Amino acid sequence: VFIIIVIAAHKAIITLLKPLIRGIISIFLTPPKQLLNLDDCLLKFAPDYVGRRFRFINDYLQLGYAGGYRRFRPHMLRKFNATHLNQGSHNEFLGMDIVDNLHGRGKGVTREAYFKDNPEVLKLSYIKCMNNISLYHRYSHEIVDGEVIVYAEKL
Repeated sequence: VFIIIVIAAHKAIITLLKPLIRGIISIFLTPPKQLLNLDDCLLKFAPDYVGRRFRFINDYLQLGYAGGYRRFRPHMLRKFNATHLNQGSHNEFLGMDIVDNLHGRGKGVTREAYFKDNPEVLKLSYIKCMNNISLYHRYSHEIVDGEVIVYAEKL
């Protein structure tokens, strides 16, 4: 579970990553023999870096524009993720409310005051649906002594 600060929205959201991705990211982010503090900045690059990379890929692949925007952009990946979590081709899929919670989309002020998201419940929901968004692995899981263990099988 990662907590990400969304600068534009001025709020923290909880995001879940597949175990493989989490392991790769931690290898590259943690310098050898150095412990990270909670306040350390993990990704040190300009705020527009991701947008520039997506523009480069879009232009390199000559994907063009749709509705005044480049076709390949970060929002497209978010839409893909939400669609396949909600309408997955496997036995498990998530309701729109849970997908909204996973993506950090806001709720009404009253609803937010009464209902708090439980990161552990969101994590388990996401784990159950990882097959819907995975291209190279099939996942299974089991709960042992209150801990979720995820198994990946390469396709």
